[in-house]
Amino acid sequence: MSLVHAATAGAAQATATPVDSSLRGAILILGRTREGQRFRPDNWAERLCGVMSVFVASGPGSAPKRHGYSPYCMPTRADGVSAVLLDCELLAVERRAFEFILGFARDNQLQTVAASALDSSRGIDAPAALAA
Repeated sequence: MSLVHAATAGAAQATATPVDSSLRGAILILGRTREGQRFRPDNWAERLCGVMSVFVASGPGSAPKRHGYSPYCMPTRADGVSAVLLDCELLAVERRAFEFILGFARDNQLQTVAASALDSSRGIDAPAALAA
């Protein structure tokens, strides 16, 4: 099995079969189809992660309202394309959200890679929250 699908062997078919609850680490969903075509629109990763985002309202005399991405699902860039870094911990927190994100990747035939198998030489722009 290739590296591209090894991380999500059971999880890529979220709606057809149960997700393997033993998944650990993170999965990188690349903005490139299995046929190698760039996925459009270019801001697909921000849109997808926006579904999982948090809106923090401000109280009287506090900072303005702000929007923040979930630490479980963050947009990034990898190998020159938009990507989503999906933390497998989301599976334990909200299984349906995890399945939704992987279902999006499956339905659009996007490449997936185990984030632990990647290194900085491949051009991964890991979000600061997960770089530690």
